[in-house]
Amino acid sequence: YYQGTVSEEVFHNTNYQFIFSSRQIPHLDEFKGEKLRLRSFTLMELPEAVFSLTQLTTLNAYNNCLETIPPTITQLVSLKKLQLAQNSLTCIPSFKDMPALSLLSLSHNQLGALFASIADSTA
Repeated sequence: YYQGTVSEEVFHNTNYQFIFSSRQIPHLDEFKGEKLRLRSFTLMELPEAVFSLTQLTTLNAYNNCLETIPPTITQLVSLKKLQLAQNSLTCIPSFKDMPALSLLSLSHNQLGALFASIADSTA
């Protein structure tokens, strides 16, 4: 998992008193790894730079404050594991254009439109 040039605390935040904006996570545009862990950041949205990391095989963004996942997530064509549990997701995009995706973790969210998205993904 990415440790980069910032402290481990930044990427494994355990202090829930702070709300980070996605713009406060440094150096994602320089990230070259395959596994990225953005857990417990209280992120309101995924950083835009994440969607250009097409080499990612694992994206772990659980335990944040994410309410939506943009359709641009499908640009991550190498993604095998997507962990989005323990957020505030109310709907998800279709993952039908992500054939490598074999693990999708969505527990502990507020997904009311889940079945429609899954049906669309399998059609």
